[in-house]
Amino acid sequence: MMLRRLLPLALFALLMLPAAAMAAEEAGQKEYVTELFIGLIVLVIAIFAVIAGFEASKARRKPH
Repeated sequence: MMLRRLLPLALFALLMLPAAAMAAEEAGQKEYVTELFIGLIVLVIAIFAVIAGFEASKARRKPH
């Protein structure tokens, strides 16, 4: 259930990567583009890890 709520948010963050990179490049801040990509990718991976943890704990509590 939580995966269904946060997955669109994570996908939206991934879709924002090229736009953010282009904006930073136009502003002449090319050194920040790589840091921005790495930061957003780490953020998306962290969101998925938290979701997976919640889903796993929910699956353990639910009797099969």
